[in-house]
Amino acid sequence: MPVRPRSLSKAVAVIASLTVGFLIALALDVPASTWAHESGLAEWLKNRWWLTHLIRIPGHFVFYALPVCAVILVSQWARGLRRGPALLKKPAIVLLAAIFSGINAPLKWMIGRIRPFHGVPPFELHPFHGGLFNVEASLSFPSGDVSLAVAMSASLTMVMPRLWPLWWTLALIVALERIAENAHYPSDTVAGAALGIVAALLAQKIVQLLAEKQENLSGGISVVPEQSSSGHIS
Repeated sequence: MPVRPRSLSKAVAVIASLTVGFLIALALDVPASTWAHESGLAEWLKNRWWLTHLIRIPGHFVFYALPVCAVILVSQWARGLRRGPALLKKPAIVLLAAIFSGINAPLKWMIGRIRPFHGVPPFELHPFHGGLFNVEASLSFPSGDVSLAVAMSASLTMVMPRLWPLWWTLALIVALERIAENAHYPSDTVAGAALGIVAALLAQKIVQLLAEKQENLSGGISVVPEQSSSGHIS
């Protein structure tokens, strides 16, 4: 299927925005992490683990992604959609986006950027540091919490577009908290956001392809969700 000019323009705009945002974030890595450290904000947040964990819930798979998918599934059932793609397509997009965002862990391990103020300069990399199953201990690029939070925000915008300000506000709060706590540099969070957007788009594409396959198998009964120019899955 050929790429529509409008879709291509939107893709170029998103890529350009993320690229500019990443370059700006790189320039802010040192001053932002230094301010969070010297102002005492990072230490204040680290001493209030309950607050940081509460703020980070939109970046948590078990406590956010799974319950949200369950709520969407129940709401589809309540609308009278009892089986097949009509019931599953929306929660499937959101769940797959959350799962795909987990690629941040092997990326962290391969890139090997150490978290702020862990005794290593911000742009000194240590690829394959500490083992793949220990990446959360000291590695920061890209941010896993932000990857998942943005994957959720992007996918939820696709299936529930009216609440898009809420979805993206939650993701932004997660990103700001990770920077303020000095768990991540600003560029870590922008990279995580880019990864989350890719995860959501990939999830949407896979679900649509499966829906098209189901349509063909069912003898032409359409089960493919209509998509508006805004990306809304109806």
